[in-house]
Amino acid sequence: MVVIATIASIVFGIIKMTQDPKFAKKILYIVGGLVVIFIIAYGLADSSSKLVGMGIIACYILSIGAIGAIAYAELSKAFSK
Repeated sequence: MVVIATIASIVFGIIKMTQDPKFAKKILYIVGGLVVIFIIAYGLADSSSKLVGMGIIACYILSIGAIGAIAYAELSKAFSK
């Protein structure tokens, strides 16, 4: 069941990207940004277990980014009124 849902979501995502080039460009920017974050996290990880360290550091970076985006949205909404 999980495999079928995974395949369906990938197929429908590919169909959507082929129908709308702007959507495909946006997705490629997002994936590229994630790859850059993972490369930075891999470089910052210690040498004892690189993959675990990379995952933890990437989680920290993404969490800080999410908190920053929420703070920016709320502050811009507060100051625009």
